[in-house]
Amino acid sequence: MTDERAHWLAESVDQAYWELVERLPEMARRLAIQRGTFDHRSGDAPMRSLAERNAINTGPLFLFWELCQSIEDESLLVLALASAYSGLAYILLDHLVDNQTADASAVTLLQQTFHEKAIREYQRLFTEDHEFWHEFDRLSTGLRTSLALEAACRKEPERFSEESFTTSTRGKVSPAVLTITAATMLAADLGDQARVVLRSRIEAALEELICAGQLAHDIEEWRKDLAEGDMTFFLSDCASAEEWQRFPWPAEDEIERRMFQSRREIHYCQQAVQGFERAKEYGETIELDGGFAPSFANWEHYIDHYIVQSGQFAEEATKRFVKRVILGLTS
Repeated sequence: MTDERAHWLAESVDQAYWELVERLPEMARRLAIQRGTFDHRSGDAPMRSLAERNAINTGPLFLFWELCQSIEDESLLVLALASAYSGLAYILLDHLVDNQTADASAVTLLQQTFHEKAIREYQRLFTEDHEFWHEFDRLSTGLRTSLALEAACRKEPERFSEESFTTSTRGKVSPAVLTITAATMLAADLGDQARVVLRSRIEAALEELICAGQLAHDIEEWRKDLAEGDMTFFLSDCASAEEWQRFPWPAEDEIERRMFQSRREIHYCQQAVQGFERAKEYGETIELDGGFAPSFANWEHYIDHYIVQSGQFAEEATKRFVKRVILGLTS
């Protein structure tokens, strides 16, 4: 970020976070300072800044920064704090639902702290009869529905389908959508029609992003998921429901053979790329009545990274397929 105001906001959010951490009980404070609490791949590395987290979870305002230009500093900081705490609460809730925590009691305490703090910050911005709380209830319900459906599908793989995958994934961006919803309500230069259009387009962009991102992640991590017994939509489509209900699960080489025969990896890689491209399209310049037509530069840069990365992965999958075809012809 090169914008001075954006730097100020990021630093102010970090400062408020560390002040909150200092007041936490020891068991929760110990978790709050470790990156691995929010990202298992980070191990015990210390967390230095909330900016280390994916911007979708703790900094969606920075991705749609143009919306913030007419929001007063005080309100913007409160909104950024609500957004960050809400995103952190979601991450921990997701870990709890997936049974991915070593100390569920401490994580539950920390998750509840973040959740309550997010609500208190939003209460500073909106009165109890404001339309914001209708959106809060709608999106909160969507998040709970998504997590519950995903948990059910993991236990009963036969429930996985493209429809259930989409439904169980889209709700995960509810905290980010709520942030953007609040930003459009606080932006002084937006009329009612512009608010509705922007919220609708950005919500669609975020939903496309999370579905494409989840699919790309599951394709890339399928060997790890298979070894650890973590069911995903992608894995569920590589064998029958009956096979997944038995133990042991199908072997890695058998799954790989089936993927080769069905070109399943290539198909889903291409589907992920198309999802990222749709996410970019939804978030590109939006023409509105009254002349307000934001161009979300940070969002486009953010999405371009995923489009390139997923495109490369799709290309590698195709090369692996061609190599196996050639080896089969020459063996």
